[in-house]
Amino acid sequence: MSDSFRKLTAAALLFGLLAAATARAADAPSTLNPCDFKPLFDKLHAIQSNGDQDYLEAIRAQLQVRKALLRSVIDCALEDLKHRKETLKTIRFDDPRTLEDIARSLDASEEFYARKREAVGDLGIRGTQDLAQELASWRASNYVPLMAREDALLLWSQDQSLFSKAEARFDQVRPVVMSLKLISNDGIQATFKDAEKAFAEAKTKNEAAKAAIQKGDPAANALVRRSLEPLSGIYKMFLELSDEIKKIVP
Repeated sequence: MSDSFRKLTAAALLFGLLAAATARAADAPSTLNPCDFKPLFDKLHAIQSNGDQDYLEAIRAQLQVRKALLRSVIDCALEDLKHRKETLKTIRFDDPRTLEDIARSLDASEEFYARKREAVGDLGIRGTQDLAQELASWRASNYVPLMAREDALLLWSQDQSLFSKAEARFDQVRPVVMSLKLISNDGIQATFKDAEKAFAEAKTKNEAAKAAIQKGDPAANALVRRSLEPLSGIYKMFLELSDEIKKIVP
């Protein structure tokens, strides 16, 4: 999950907590970083803490800040969506349907946030409360799973180079190990077999992770990470094999 969206989550939660309060607010600045919510929350808190302002003026001022917060939260989401759509175009994956499915979901998310942003201007205090809750709920049930799926796909795609390098290393080492069967080298043969077994396990987990991504399984990210676990042991075995082979074939 990106840093901007960790801020977005906190903003949504804080906004929900503040939504029940009634106090006052100043006009929100229009040049704020869309993912920097603190200045707006500070304004809202300052208004709510000031008891000298006329009640109706306070409500109107608070409403302006609440609307600015909603727009800022939505703009932050739209900025993240823009980044994710650009990232998706760079991902190599041999199942175009998965890429198309994620792209459609990103488009749908963008349309959802754009519609909600257009509606902000007509809201009152209660409407801003309801929309804040709707955004938080929709994000948890729709956008968070989508982000997790794309993150898993990106990680899986990047990891394939590690599998390719390991495969290439096996291709280099295998002929040497096979040729050494002619002499006594049980240790080398055992280590190589262990490495092959570990790599087969890694590839099985890698395919399971790919299938989970294709299905949109929430466990995909964890499966991708688990598929890498055997690789560190494999490279350690390669180093051991290299050392042992050099003793026989300098």
